[in-house]
Amino acid sequence: MLAAIGKVETNHGRLQAPGVTSGANFAGAAGPMQIGIGGKAGNTFGAYAVDGDGDGISNVYNPADAIFTAASYLCRNGGGKGGDLSRAVFAYNHADWYVTAMIPAVVAVGSDPVRDRRDAWLWTCRSAVATVLVRRAVVARV
Repeated sequence: MLAAIGKVETNHGRLQAPGVTSGANFAGAAGPMQIGIGGKAGNTFGAYAVDGDGDGISNVYNPADAIFTAASYLCRNGGGKGGDLSRAVFAYNHADWYVTAMIPAVVAVGSDPVRDRRDAWLWTCRSAVATVLVRRAVVARV
């Protein structure tokens, strides 16, 4: 699902549009995952930011940080623990058309959305949380 969101939102950061590599789009979303940093999109990044690459800085334009933040947000909004992935995606972008668009996008990036809902998505949520916890533990020791 994360790959599908990245593809639909910014073609994995390759889209030449406002908010992809700097600034924000018209709604206040930014970065390769188009996470809200203010305005209509709210400050989702501020509330859910994850330092995905362990450099000590959470940056919405850094793909590792943006992807881990998106995973964290989706997991905490219904996608974790075998939850309702559609509900989590709707929380990410409050539009029914967006949720509907994600299924073919998931298939296009080579995944099975039914299996993802049961297996891979749960693994992704656990993996993202585990990686963040391990990185935080390593940073705390230094």
